Amino acid sequence: MAVSIPIGFRFHPTKEEVVISYLGPAIHGEPLPADVLLKIDIYGDKREPWNLFDKDSESSFWVFTKLKKRNASMIDRVAGCGSWVNQNFHEIRNSHDGKLLGFDKYFRFECKNGKSKRTRGNNNGNWTMHEFSLADKGLSEYVICEIKNKDAVDGKAKNNQNSANIDGVNGEMSAMKKVCADRTILDASSTSQTNSNLNFGEFVHQE
Repeated sequence: MAVSIPIGFRFHPTKEEVVISYLGPAIHGEPLPADVLLKIDIYGDKREPWNLFDKDSESSFWVFTKLKKRNASMIDRVAGCGSWVNQNFHEIRNSHDGKLLGFDKYFRFECKNGKSKRTRGNNNGNWTMHEFSLADKGLSEYVICEIKNKDAVDGKAKNNQNSANIDGVNGEMSAMKKVCADRTILDASSTSQTNSNLNFGEFVHQE
C-alpha cells in the first residue's frame, strides 16, 4: 500500500536520505510515498521527459525505476528521440562513519537530429537528472531519479528577479514622489510666510 504525505510537506531529502530511507526500502518491497515518488519507466520509446512530466513545472519529479541493460556492463539510456548523457558522478557516504552507501550520477537529456548530432530538447526544455543508486552491485539495477526542467526553474527565478526589480523601482519612485510632495508643501509654506512678513512690513511702514 502506498504511503501518503501530509498537506504542506515538501520533499527535499539529502542524498544520504534518498539511498537509506527511500531507495533501500523500495528495493525490498516497502511502500513509497506515492504523492512524491512515482514508479515509472523513463527509458524506451516515447519516453522523452516532456512526454512524462509537466515541462512548465519548476518542481522536481522523483521516480523509482529499473535500469535497462544493453549488455552485462552497459546501461541503455535511450528515451524516445534522444538519451540521457552522463555528465559526472559523486559518491554518497555515511555522514557518521564514511561508509560508501551509493552514487549520485548527473545526466542531461539530449536529442538526436537526422545527422545523429546530439542537441538539447529545443523548445521542450533543458532537462537534467540526478540518478541515485546503491553501492551494492546486487541492488544497483533499481534507482531513484530526480528529474527537472531547468528552463522552467530558471524562468521562474528570472521572473521573480524581474518582479523584485520592478517592485524596487516602484518603491524608489514612490519615495521620490513623497520627497517631492513634502518639498512642495515646504516651499509653499515658506512662500506663505515670506508674503506674510512683507505685508506686515508694509503695514508698519505706512504707520
